[in-house]
Amino acid sequence: MSKRKLNDATTLADTTTLSDATTIRAASPFWSQRADATIGTSDDTHLSHEDCQGFDDDPMDHTQLPKQTLVDATRLTAGGQTVSQFADEDQTQLPQLLQPDTTRLSRLTSTKQTILKSKPTQDDTHSAGEAYTEFSNIFAHLQASIGQVILGKNRAIRLCLTALIAGGHILLQDEPGTGKTQLAQALSRLCDLDYRRIQFTADLMPTDLLGVSIYHQASDQFTFRPGPVFTHLLLADEINRATPKVQSALLEAMEESQVSVDGQTRPLSKPFIVIATQNGGDLAGTYPLPQAQLDRFTLCVRLGPPSHEASVSILRQANQACRSQQVAPMLTASKLAALTQQAQNVYCSDSIVEYVIRLVEASRHSALIERGSSIRGALGLIRCSQVWAAAEGRNFVIPDDIQALTQPVLVHRIELSPQAQFSGLTPSQALSQALKQVPVPRGEVD
Repeated sequence: MSKRKLNDATTLADTTTLSDATTIRAASPFWSQRADATIGTSDDTHLSHEDCQGFDDDPMDHTQLPKQTLVDATRLTAGGQTVSQFADEDQTQLPQLLQPDTTRLSRLTSTKQTILKSKPTQDDTHSAGEAYTEFSNIFAHLQASIGQVILGKNRAIRLCLTALIAGGHILLQDEPGTGKTQLAQALSRLCDLDYRRIQFTADLMPTDLLGVSIYHQASDQFTFRPGPVFTHLLLADEINRATPKVQSALLEAMEESQVSVDGQTRPLSKPFIVIATQNGGDLAGTYPLPQAQLDRFTLCVRLGPPSHEASVSILRQANQACRSQQVAPMLTASKLAALTQQAQNVYCSDSIVEYVIRLVEASRHSALIERGSSIRGALGLIRCSQVWAAAEGRNFVIPDDIQALTQPVLVHRIELSPQAQFSGLTPSQALSQALKQVPVPRGEVD
């Protein structure tokens, strides 16, 4: 074993601290190649029996941990032989190396906590299971409430609820008459929050959206009158009928939850969520949304025409002018914040994070895609997958969650290459071909 000169006790303690718990999971099939390249070799394969004291209450088999993560801790307690090796190099370092056993055991306990902090234990999984079962029941109740008035669109409803709980913005894109506004209104009514609706038109001005300062002659002062953007939920109906000047007025609001008017920055309410509807870009009187604004929408939902059975049910309710009025408020601001926080605690393993990054990188390097997804798309995919997993009653994300959300989270962020356009491919088809080359993590995801 090669000798190592440690300058002080602090460096000695640092050698037993695992800076990244992902090394433990090097045995995972998905990480096997990376583990072989990074672990290295050493004769110190396992901890001694004495060094394993304090680990006995843990169900993991620590004798099977990767070698490099524990080799330094083994060197600390290998007995007089190891100490003498350091002493041969520099006798002045010997007193610093001879630390009390209580200090060594404390460091080993700290190492154990570092190893396990990113991985749910059996007790954590059992207790979390009950909490996420309740989350799943609440999510299903919310979905059923909207499903009673938006017929035959269960997946679209679930996607919208996922983005809503994740704190993201929603873009409903399809042809006129497919129920986009009805769904947006139903989502707004489901939340017992302040919400405003604004109809985007070609003559709309940014001040109509953000607000304007009005001069009062009596007081000789300007008073700011807030626009409809100062709310919790903003329903932007037919957003692509407004000019780019008005569309850009939402960029700061959607990204930073604030607006700048007359040289003054004003914060918006929390949460602030935009639910926008958009008609097909080939219709007259529409302006395509800039890529910067499309990237700010967490996901894009396409409804499509209703099924035959749903169409029959809709016609039987022909006397109801606005079915979304039947949705009763169920989510308060505090309840929505609690669901969001619970979803953020869902565990994402390093193999899942790596998988998401590879998907985004594949969208950038494909010959069919001129402009791939930004890192904001990867963030949206992680956050939505956490909600998606919690809605299934799980406290961990699996590859199936990522695959279910890849299209709605990434498809509106890409631009087709001339080759794909000439071939007649849609963005969804081009994205599917680009991502099918990415290997799916197998085995344990934690």
